[in-house]
Amino acid sequence: DSMASGFIVEDKYTVVKKGDCNGDGKILASDYVLIKNDIMGVSTLSEIYRNAADYNGDGQITAGDYVLVKNYIMEH
Repeated sequence: DSMASGFIVEDKYTVVKKGDCNGDGKILASDYVLIKNDIMGVSTLSEIYRNAADYNGDGQITAGDYVLVKNYIMEH
């Protein structure tokens, strides 16, 4: 075994902010455009940004996610 008591193990985590589809830390109109483009097949989001685009957490990127992000932007 290469592990023993006292060893420090570092885990890596990826933070996903729902709706932030370009990784700038904000949820803006540019994010819902990215969602729309992914839905329409114009462009494809990478896996991490697909997780952010799935705003309702149902495992799919749909018009519902697009509307939720757009509504969030309109309210803030």
